[in-house]
Amino acid sequence: MLVTDVKQEMSATVANIRDLDLKMIDAFFSDLEQKVRTLLRAQKISEKLIEIQTAADMRYARQSYELTIHFDLRRLKQKGFEYLKGLFHTEHERAYGFAARDEEIKIVNLKVIGLGKIKNMFPLKFPRDRSNPLRQRSKRCARSI
Repeated sequence: MLVTDVKQEMSATVANIRDLDLKMIDAFFSDLEQKVRTLLRAQKISEKLIEIQTAADMRYARQSYELTIHFDLRRLKQKGFEYLKGLFHTEHERAYGFAARDEEIKIVNLKVIGLGKIKNMFPLKFPRDRSNPLRQRSKRCARSI
């Protein structure tokens, strides 16, 4: 039997980092988090087993591909967008070998990922039925030539 955590993800599309302020970001994430929690609770996931993560799909202005940057929302509120920019440059350099620190950065999507943790399930152990002759292993001899 395969068992995995339940995952719900919601996102909101935004223009770019210049058009955002921290109050707007907080409103985005509060709204998305509430929706994700509602979806997980509808699947009978207990509130204490829900883990919330935040992320942003970001790219340089002249690029067409995004990187998903996971971040701590509390740190973003404390440190501002420089924190998010720093994470993006670091991840871009790790992924592509360079960071264009003077380039404009765009935030394409803001995401809330909700994980509903599922308790480990262990398979039931059944006693071996040794009375069944088909289940008994035969003894074989091996000979080398």
